[in-house]
Amino acid sequence: VGVDGNWTIGATPADISGWKNGVISVTAAVSDVAGNPATQASATLTLDNVNPDAPVITAISPDTGSNSADGITTASSVHVSGTAEAGSTVMLYNGSTLVATLTTDGTGHWTTASNITLTSGANALTAIATDTAGNASATSSTFTATLDSTVQRSEEHTSELQSRETI
Repeated sequence: VGVDGNWTIGATPADISGWKNGVISVTAAVSDVAGNPATQASATLTLDNVNPDAPVITAISPDTGSNSADGITTASSVHVSGTAEAGSTVMLYNGSTLVATLTTDGTGHWTTASNITLTSGANALTAIATDTAGNASATSSTFTATLDSTVQRSEEHTSELQSRETI
């Protein structure tokens, strides 16, 4: 105890590794130098030293492929959505580039607020979640978002041919 009456107990991760996650009650019993007891102080805290599950990237929008979940689009700018631990912060990557940071809702769902720009071909999207205690998840499985620019080029070529025929 310091001369000002304050005290601390330092605990390393090794010291608390055997503690069970959840609510922990702590009580401090103190006395003065003569041995006279003082009023006990108590507090509760929540221990969370468990990493959250890896996020899951579930979809892009618009998805214009042969079905609504194949990750193929003709749009170069898309919204990305998925799931992670409720209240966690999700960092979304396209390859090794961080493209968005967002927070999940109370049910663990998330969607990018702004569009994510894709490059032509396959784009490897991954995510990492960090819970409110600061524990980070493993990297999600890769969601491949494919920008199919051949459809766009084909439409441009058809339009160009049609305009030549009308001259």
